[in-house]
Amino acid sequence: MENIKLGFIGLGQMGSALANGIAKSSVIKKENIYYYSPSKKDTTFNYVNSNVEVKMEMFYSLCANHCDIIICAVKPDLANFVLSDIRTYLPSKLLISICGGLNIGKLEQICGEDAKIAWVMPNTPCLVGEGSFIYCANKNVGEVDKKYVNAIFNACGIIHEIKEKDMDIATAISGCGPAYVYLFIESLIDAGVKNGLTRDLSKKLVLQTIQGSVKMVKLSDQPVQQLKDNICSPGGITAMGLFTLEKNGFKYGIIDAVDAAVQKSKAMGKLCLPLGDLQGERKNETINLYIQICGEDAKIAWVMPNTPCLVGEGSFIYCANKNVGEVDKKYVNAIFNACGIIHEIKEKDMDIATAISGCGPAYVYLFIESLIDAGVKNGLTRDLSKKLVLQTIQGSVKMVKLSDQPVQQLKDNICSPGGITAMGLFTLEKNGFKYGIIDAVDAAVQKSKAMGKLCLPLGDLQGERKNETINLYIQAKNIRDMHKRRSDTSIGG
Repeated sequence: MENIKLGFIGLGQMGSALANGIAKSSVIKKENIYYYSPSKKDTTFNYVNSNVEVKMEMFYSLCANHCDIIICAVKPDLANFVLSDIRTYLPSKLLISICGGLNIGKLEQICGEDAKIAWVMPNTPCLVGEGSFIYCANKNVGEVDKKYVNAIFNACGIIHEIKEKDMDIATAISGCGPAYVYLFIESLIDAGVKNGLTRDLSKKLVLQTIQGSVKMVKLSDQPVQQLKDNICSPGGITAMGLFTLEKNGFKYGIIDAVDAAVQKSKAMGKLCLPLGDLQGERKNETINLYIQICGEDAKIAWVMPNTPCLVGEGSFIYCANKNVGEVDKKYVNAIFNACGIIHEIKEKDMDIATAISGCGPAYVYLFIESLIDAGVKNGLTRDLSKKLVLQTIQGSVKMVKLSDQPVQQLKDNICSPGGITAMGLFTLEKNGFKYGIIDAVDAAVQKSKAMGKLCLPLGDLQGERKNETINLYIQAKNIRDMHKRRSDTSIGG
């Protein structure tokens, strides 16, 4: 495709992201990328002017006449005017429209029945090479044309050809999905901050937890529901967090948001007519308990892992007693960084960090499960819905990692006033999505603290304990004391 000339008409948020991704991939030479934008604001978009060496064409007709493939990236209400202006050039071109709501039938009415038309719905993570695209095409688009479509969009993500009847629901998942993911990320980060973590640490734990969980789903043969259940010990911290999510209607809220976005997408299509605060602190109880078991001279590091370490994407946190030196900490870091990322934190923060990174995969799996189910509910196959959801989440996490913008801004960037994504986000918020996540993390933190209180210093244990962990600690202490007595007797003898 090195000699193919590609023209963009419209360089707003999505058009610019695509132009960047395609140019960075080298699937088409930078000097063969052209653009025209009807808006002065679009033509000064930094990504395009600073990072992509593209030429400015002054008229739609010049851009259309000069290029082999044309990507129409203007707003739907401008598409009629723009495409009508270049209609005479289209029979010999491949037109790719990324205008929401303009289906194949409407595009044919505007461009002519002999036009070769592919309708593609992208998402913003294409900017970091992780886009999730879906498309359908009219009967004039041949196999060679489809190869061009696949090559262009696979250069900055993954594209799937689907039936036109499924475009609304697929758009509600992959097109709007990054905004849902950003709200999910934002909510988990805020839950960490609310309970005492720094925003930077909370963000690192959340992103690594989501990234690892997505990789687990991709590489595992088990269904998402099973991966989620695998983390839930009966009566445990994660089970409490999940119960609280469900109590607040988490899954219902996501499916309802996708439903609302689907209906908004259909409604927009009809408008596009043809021409015509941490409470209390840990007091080093856990480390002190280990010290009583192992001895005051022991070097102890307490590490809390999560299951994505199984695929090399674990999110670990740890604290250590005063006997653990810098060399020891290097060993700890080397061991756990080999299968993920580890952070040293204060022991008082172990409960909240565990509620995010330890329990987090279960929340992510429920989020994934809910989005997949929303796709299936609206007519997608489970396999396609799963692929769209996983790629959307993976791309969104990468966007947050690589962008200098805060998560809230990335979320707002996708929301056109009165648009499909805005409707989906409104519905999530209406159903208490963010509150439900923060409430779930709060519940997990309290459960972790409650479980920690069961592990009292051994000298304080009175009466009979049925807790297996404490009984194990008692047995360990008895064994240590027995060995110490034998050692003392031997020395005395």
